[in-house]
Amino acid sequence: MIRCKINDTVYIGQTGERNGLSGRWKRHKQRMNSGNGNNSFLQADWDLYGVDQFEFIVLESGIQWNDEKIRKKRETELIRDFREKGLNLYNVYESDDQKRYPSCLLSSKESCLQNQTQEFRNFISQLNTGRPNANRIAVVINNQVFLSISEAAAYLNISTKTIRLRIQSNVENFSYASPEQVNEEILARERAGIVKLEPPQNFSVQKRTSGLSKKVKIHGKVYESISEAAKALNLSPQAISKSLKKGRPGYNYLDN
Repeated sequence: MIRCKINDTVYIGQTGERNGLSGRWKRHKQRMNSGNGNNSFLQADWDLYGVDQFEFIVLESGIQWNDEKIRKKRETELIRDFREKGLNLYNVYESDDQKRYPSCLLSSKESCLQNQTQEFRNFISQLNTGRPNANRIAVVINNQVFLSISEAAAYLNISTKTIRLRIQSNVENFSYASPEQVNEEILARERAGIVKLEPPQNFSVQKRTSGLSKKVKIHGKVYESISEAAKALNLSPQAISKSLKKGRPGYNYLDN
């Protein structure tokens, strides 16, 4: 079980991995830290609060759980028990037949609900009631107060995830705004008649470039993109990206 210490919400899971429970927890952390968690509700809180605010708790273990069918049945029972007790769960199911509802991140809620039934819309709305939206938190970047991370991302032309990660990593000039700073910014905008914060006229907005489309040089040969290099060298794009990030000799990004 994974538990968020901040809001006391839990994720119930089971595993039969050879590396055991420690291996399961390690894999969970790796996936969540890279933003690729299996449960988008859990991923959203992980991005918001950080790894230190979560704990891994073993509910049951032993050789009696070697059978996958028995493990899954017990997982279902625990989820149902937790729900009946009114506890907060990241696991979301539609009914007793355990058909899983598709996950829906708050940041992409509208697009997620676009083609869904009204019943499902009502379910998601009720589920998200009271849940904090990580992108609506006010932040201070380079002494500029933004009333939300989304506003800062649009103004600075960087992703909301990048901003959250920089704040969590204590990067200089990136921090959450205090209530006093938020109030001062709101009053300043009201006095100036600012409805929407726009970049200054001399602010040059550059289109964000996907890492896979950046020009690279590998062992002396230039490729227009990581994808092109991967195809030519018969390697995966992920393997090349990893070598570039680690600064492996012979692997370099080139300025476009």
